[in-house]
Amino acid sequence: MRVSRRARKLSIHVDVLRNVEIVVPRRTTQDEIDALLFEHRAWLERQLAKPPKPFHLGLQRDDVVWIGGLALSVPSLSALDAWYREQARAELSRVAAHEARQLGVAYKRITIRDQLTRWGSCSRAGALSFNWRLVIAPPAILTYVVVHELCHRIHHDHSTEFLGAVAAARPTYEEERAWLSEHGAELLAYRVPQRRAA
Repeated sequence: MRVSRRARKLSIHVDVLRNVEIVVPRRTTQDEIDALLFEHRAWLERQLAKPPKPFHLGLQRDDVVWIGGLALSVPSLSALDAWYREQARAELSRVAAHEARQLGVAYKRITIRDQLTRWGSCSRAGALSFNWRLVIAPPAILTYVVVHELCHRIHHDHSTEFLGAVAAARPTYEEERAWLSEHGAELLAYRVPQRRAA
């Protein structure tokens, strides 16, 4: 269970490894959590009964880190989580600045998050948020997600016009979206290698 300052309602998430997380607003009572679990018991049982989706990329290794779809030697750092976020911030900031110029749009800031189900978001005010795991994916995938979110600065919906803007900026977006559909669960399941004590 995770208490979230930003949560407005209780929610249940089941990840691809069949781990269950309950997200609750502050001051949620145990009775409210029990009621949520009772109400969604059948759904939760169905989710947990599904066989895990097979992974094909082989990302979960302790001997390498992944940047841009490439396996690299693990850097000699104690905080690999922070290192990954720094890499993600640098690359996402670079790509967002370039693609925003190409699209003729502006944004306010970029936040790097550890989301369970989302790759990115764009608020109406122009704040961009991205999942740090995008830096693991091939560069074209990261760029597609950035373009997708920046196109929300033109159309804040998923209308035909929005998809047209994405297609104009990123003619390969359907292949990139298909790649995410195929491999996204494995990226979301990726956990940073734990450094062993010497």
